[in-house]
Amino acid sequence: MAIVWKAYSSDLVVRHAIEALRAAGVPGRDIRLLIGCRLHDVREEPVGEFARAAGPNAPVGTFANIQRVRRQGPGSFAGDPDMQRQGSFADADREVIVTYADGGEHARVAGDLGIRRLLREAALDDDAADRVVDELHAGHAVVLADVAEIAPSDAQARLDQVAPAA
Repeated sequence: MAIVWKAYSSDLVVRHAIEALRAAGVPGRDIRLLIGCRLHDVREEPVGEFARAAGPNAPVGTFANIQRVRRQGPGSFAGDPDMQRQGSFADADREVIVTYADGGEHARVAGDLGIRRLLREAALDDDAADRVVDELHAGHAVVLADVAEIAPSDAQARLDQVAPAA
């Protein structure tokens, strides 16, 4: 069993990669599409205000006669708060695993543990699994395929030909 994988930043490109593998003879049951979701930092995104939006550099008040802007961290237990991501209630560890068995797409939501379990079952080493999870956290999609029917180098070449990866 040989496993190949590649990350892509575009949904359209990743669909072309899957079709290229299927055209090469890889059955749908041996292909997985992993879709990640980038974690947001609310200090870098515009937020609503009454009648207008506030950007990251919008002033939010003063403390000790020093003007503060919204992107600045409010404080932390350890480390520099300006260098730490500020989450929100919308934060969730959610990746999607899409399978292609029985001629259709079947999607299910999984977290990091589910993704790591899938990668362990696919016999990816720890470094490769960490890279896949990092790609998913960056918001990219990853094609993961068991290529028993064709040479792994041929499958990797087909993934590389589709388009530039993430």
